[in-house]
Amino acid sequence: DADTVPSPTGEEALPTADLSVFGQSIFARATTQFQPLTAGPVDPGYMLGPGDQIQLILTGDVELAYVNLDVTREGFVVIPDVGQVFVNGLTLDDLRESLYRSLGAIYSGVRRTDPTTRFHVSLGRLRTNQVFLIGEVTLPGAYQVNAAATVFNGLYSAGGPGDNGSMRSVQVRRGGSVLRDVD
Repeated sequence: DADTVPSPTGEEALPTADLSVFGQSIFARATTQFQPLTAGPVDPGYMLGPGDQIQLILTGDVELAYVNLDVTREGFVVIPDVGQVFVNGLTLDDLRESLYRSLGAIYSGVRRTDPTTRFHVSLGRLRTNQVFLIGEVTLPGAYQVNAAATVFNGLYSAGGPGDNGSMRSVQVRRGGSVLRDVD
């Protein structure tokens, strides 16, 4: 029969009308549960890139706050009195290491041992990325997602897997290569 699927045990056939994509019901209702967090700390592995905004605060011998340091398309931030600092692809920990060198060259109090000027760096605004959700999703297309978004945030934007889709192999691709295969 065309409307049945053989049972895994080989006994009687199961009607296909009773089968559905596992997890599909999660995507059937509107909710904000799947929105990426836009406040609070970012994942330690988050890599900085164009469109991000960095906040830098210096305290001690120097009292300065730069809350709108935008990462340029070329991957730099411009810090007054310091100049261009390349940040593209750096994590926040990598950025702190870089800032010790850059800020320490201008402000003598910025040093690792016995500092008289300390600095704090954080993210003010996260960039958005355009992603393309294709294949067996309910609403394939291009979507703008927060840079902290996960595979499931993107999948939720596209309405989840379609009737012929699956949650067994969701691939993240970049430049024709598979970066991750999520099950």
